[in-house]
Amino acid sequence: LSVGFGPISTFSSYNPFRHPIYRDSTIVSLADTFTSILAGVTIFAILGNLSYETNQPIENVVEGGTGLAFISYPEAISKFDSVPQVCIFIW
Repeated sequence: LSVGFGPISTFSSYNPFRHPIYRDSTIVSLADTFTSILAGVTIFAILGNLSYETNQPIENVVEGGTGLAFISYPEAISKFDSVPQVCIFIW
């Protein structure tokens, strides 16, 4: 949410004095929440699938930290049969 807080104060300097800033902050907060939930569901679905394919527990598939996103996501993209480059733009 701190990443989305900067644009709120920046955009507020261009708004009229009576602009409903609460609406803007609610939209940014909801967009941030939705993005976080979507990223979590995507990453852990990929990890579950990799665990299923290799018959290993999830703890052995990938370690915590940045490996969750930067190892599991390219691994899933590389397993697509047709045109994996297009799927980068869809996700």
